[in-house]
Amino acid sequence: MTTPLVDAESPAAIREAPGPHFATPFGFLATMRRDPLRFLQDCRRTYGDVVQIRFFRWRSFLFAHPREIRHILQENHRNYWKGIVFAKLKRVGGEGLVFSDGDLWRRQRQLAQPAFHRDRIVAMARMMTDATAATLDRWQAHASARQPFDVASEMSRLTLEIVARALFGTSLGEDEDEFRRAVSGGLAYANHLVNHFFALPLAIPTPANRRGRRAIASLDRIVGKLIAERRRDVRDRGDLLGMLVHARDAETHETMTDRQLRDEAVTFLVAGHETTAVALSWTWHLLALHPDAERRLHAEVDEVLGRRVPTVADLGSLPYTRMGSSKSRCAFSRPSGRPTGRPTATT
Repeated sequence: MTTPLVDAESPAAIREAPGPHFATPFGFLATMRRDPLRFLQDCRRTYGDVVQIRFFRWRSFLFAHPREIRHILQENHRNYWKGIVFAKLKRVGGEGLVFSDGDLWRRQRQLAQPAFHRDRIVAMARMMTDATAATLDRWQAHASARQPFDVASEMSRLTLEIVARALFGTSLGEDEDEFRRAVSGGLAYANHLVNHFFALPLAIPTPANRRGRRAIASLDRIVGKLIAERRRDVRDRGDLLGMLVHARDAETHETMTDRQLRDEAVTFLVAGHETTAVALSWTWHLLALHPDAERRLHAEVDEVLGRRVPTVADLGSLPYTRMGSSKSRCAFSRPSGRPTGRPTATT
């Protein structure tokens, strides 16, 4: 049953949203850690599209229907802030677009906007298909030998390569291995922060904080070096970092500081890497469970592309293919089982 959209002017109505009750936040976190996907699925199946989670005097709300999500994120975004979880994640991402609020977010969003112009995205498409083709070539050896491999790990490797090249416009060279470890360590630390209600300050040398500090220090060093190089290079390479370095505020004509550039770069890395890798991993899992959907997907790709490499211009002709990650519910029914291994629900 679909829960109607709660009227923003009726606080009494939102207090009546159904949902589970926990004696403490620790009970909620323990439930989420055991099986986050099953918990979220059960919430929607049991309580509807608007779910209230209560512990102590705190109340959190889960919104599942696109109508409610649009109401909050697009039509009435000024009425909301990003919350405690995002505040904790600033330890890793700083005041990047994903984590900032208010006037700072608005200013940074305006400065970053030109980087996402359609012409810029089209120019990056070839880089994405080249990276994907290299991955497929590497997989061919596994296929020929009929050797299994970890798809989630491969998706993480592919998306990190694409995001790094789109962001920095260059190979990381001798820093590549350290960079990969730093990104993985930063994401692991971010997950630690999300899954612990009381996260001790970073200065306190707990094992998790020490690992987090090492990852953040490596990211700062590598990204800082790239920012310094890009400030010395006035050429337009078409990458995101270069565009952000040279972007100017329309009113003050000021550019971003090194710290702002660092925060945006790390934000794009974290937000564009792991989320996409997880979505792709679940897509392959769902296709394996639904051979009819897989056959329909292959049929559309074969009809539109044949054996040529896709371009941005082809996206409009691939409606079923585009459902695979962002709109998987249109393409797949709920699987009878649930996957094991690395793919997990993310916050």
